[in-house]
Amino acid sequence: MAENPEKAAEKFEKKVEDAVGHAEKVYDDQVDKLERQAEHAGKHDERVIKHAERQVEVDAGLAKVHVDHLVHKAEKAGEKVDRAYEKVAEKVERGASDEAIARAEAHAEKVEAREEDKLAKTIEREEKHLKNDAEAAVRHVKDAAEKLVDSGVDLAKDAAKDASRVDEAVENVVEKLQD
Repeated sequence: MAENPEKAAEKFEKKVEDAVGHAEKVYDDQVDKLERQAEHAGKHDERVIKHAERQVEVDAGLAKVHVDHLVHKAEKAGEKVDRAYEKVAEKVERGASDEAIARAEAHAEKVEAREEDKLAKTIEREEKHLKNDAEAAVRHVKDAAEKLVDSGVDLAKDAAKDASRVDEAVENVVEKLQD
């Protein structure tokens, strides 16, 4: 028994309409999914940027501490040297013996040399700390940039997968039309 051509046409039309409806639903679902992913990626990117900013602020704060420590040490060294030379001046003013003045001058010179050495070591140490702080800040910014790139790559991969799903649904519609 041959099927009525009108009913066959209606069945075919129904089949095509269902396939088109399914393709539209797949497309809409994938677009919605991509929008949600993009929104999530945007929030993720904001968190990554804020985290990097906080890390750089911490690194800058540590660098400030190191600079303040260096300034403090330099001031203290200057005070010690000044005090040693003030003692020499006091001895000269009091009219102390030449031997006492010579000892005070020798002592002041030793204090000055010792403080210069200590300050040079402190500068060297603080320079290393400052370099580490700067490298850490750069590393934090670099890590954040990599995370942002990875996030964009992941989103692009998801978009490609979603596009392939939509393509499959459209191909099904074309197959239904060809049947």
